[in-house]
Amino acid sequence: MQSKPVALLLTDLGIAKRPSRPYVSNNNPFSASQSKAIKYRPDFPERFGCLEDSRLFCQDFFAWYNLEHRHSGIA
Repeated sequence: MQSKPVALLLTDLGIAKRPSRPYVSNNNPFSASQSKAIKYRPDFPERFGCLEDSRLFCQDFFAWYNLEHRHSGIA
């Protein structure tokens, strides 16, 4: 009994490979991009007072990031 290479099996199943950094199996380029953007924002606090504060900040940040932010990768 022989099996096919995993790459061919994924293709047959309609699963597309996504590029990732070498030797990093859990890389998600979208999350990595947002993490860098959020950490370098001038208004990113040193600490959040509570969970609700962090949720409020992230709601505002992701709305800005997705709707207003000029993504350098797509000009």
